[in-house]
Amino acid sequence: HTIHSPGVHFLKDPRGDTFNFDPRLHPITQLESFNHNRLPTFVPAWKDRGLHQMAVEKKARLATSTSSLSPSMSLLYFLLSRGQPLNLSGLSKPFQDELATFTNLTRAPVAVVLRRQRPEYDNVRSLTIEKKETSSVLSRLGHCLERFLTEDPDVFNQKYLTLFDPDCKATQPEPPGTYHYSQCGQMLVRSQIDCWHPDLPGLKKTFDVKTRATLPIRMDLQNYEKHVDYRLTRQFGLTNSFERELYDMCRSAFLKYILQARMGGMDGIFVAYHNTRELFGFQYFPVAVLDECVFGFTDGSGTGDAGDVLFKGLMQMYSRIIEHVVEDQPDVDLRLTWSLSKDYQKIDLFVEQFGNAYSSDSSQEKEEQIPPPSDTFTQYTMTCSMTNDGVRVQRLPSDPITSGQMNVNLTINRSVNPSRSEFESARMKSVEWRAVQYGGFEGDLNLMSAGVMREIQKWNR
Repeated sequence: HTIHSPGVHFLKDPRGDTFNFDPRLHPITQLESFNHNRLPTFVPAWKDRGLHQMAVEKKARLATSTSSLSPSMSLLYFLLSRGQPLNLSGLSKPFQDELATFTNLTRAPVAVVLRRQRPEYDNVRSLTIEKKETSSVLSRLGHCLERFLTEDPDVFNQKYLTLFDPDCKATQPEPPGTYHYSQCGQMLVRSQIDCWHPDLPGLKKTFDVKTRATLPIRMDLQNYEKHVDYRLTRQFGLTNSFERELYDMCRSAFLKYILQARMGGMDGIFVAYHNTRELFGFQYFPVAVLDECVFGFTDGSGTGDAGDVLFKGLMQMYSRIIEHVVEDQPDVDLRLTWSLSKDYQKIDLFVEQFGNAYSSDSSQEKEEQIPPPSDTFTQYTMTCSMTNDGVRVQRLPSDPITSGQMNVNLTINRSVNPSRSEFESARMKSVEWRAVQYGGFEGDLNLMSAGVMREIQKWNR
């Protein structure tokens, strides 16, 4: 298996004018024509009473969702792997000189909030990522495209197009979606189920749908309409190719996809590529293929077993960290800001107490603002070391199943003299980077290499 093993399926044949799929998939429904009021009302994990009740039944102490857990767990992977580079060996020659590191946004500080729930939920806590409430073009279009790709065309038109429903503002939303729940120790994780197909191999029959906008749109979202003439016309190459989008996903999204798929018990990820005006094609990535790109595993089985071993270890480490913090500060709501050092040698965890600031009482169930840094905080420093058959190693093995007995030692120390400057810097970066991520940005066109910029400008002209 290499990262090119899942083929790209062109919506339209690149050498002719024939469609490989239903032509109705080609033009994308525009936001002004889509009835967003029909979408299910999203219930965050901290408000999901069904999730909390299930946590009580399963004797879990922490309830969360994949979207809240994966960003901070990604930092834990970076600590464990010491910033191990990506495996880009399956990409064509032009990409061998490109960066093989994760993006700055992927490695940026992350803040999560630990809320105490009502007494009837037996001291269950919820963990939710802290973010500014933003709604970018890409996030709104993503909801539209998910329905567009999974509904019968005629049903989609009748249910979601404002043309067929003039009184759409009064439309009742659909009931909440279907969830998958997984438990690791005292953590119960909720994940949305997008799709199911009976022909997927093995026991896992569900998969996730991701919509991926083209390079210049992601990098210059505020001016996205300037870049709608940029199209994916070939499989390989630095620009205007599916390979370019694959490379960027390796650096910015695949780790998150791996974690979310495993938390949700899914077989893989289905990606639809677009430029906000038209769809260009599709690609399916089993988790074992994602593993090879991100982790560099070479077990060759294609089963994903090696990635399962690593994922289980990360879940156990994360659960232990949360339990340690809660035992230290048991009776208050907490905000935890995770900050990875530049050399990948440690994570500083800054913990603030908020009393009832994030109370889940029904009278206070409103969209919360991000409070400024607290006057008081606690700082923990986390490091880890690895041994393989009793010998200390610096890097993850290429195959943790056959490499011997792999052990990870996680150390959590409470700082005697916490650093105010480091704390405020982490808080500032967390708020800034999360606003960028959830606003739909991935970077800045000014950060692109000169060669790629010339190609983009050529197409835009």
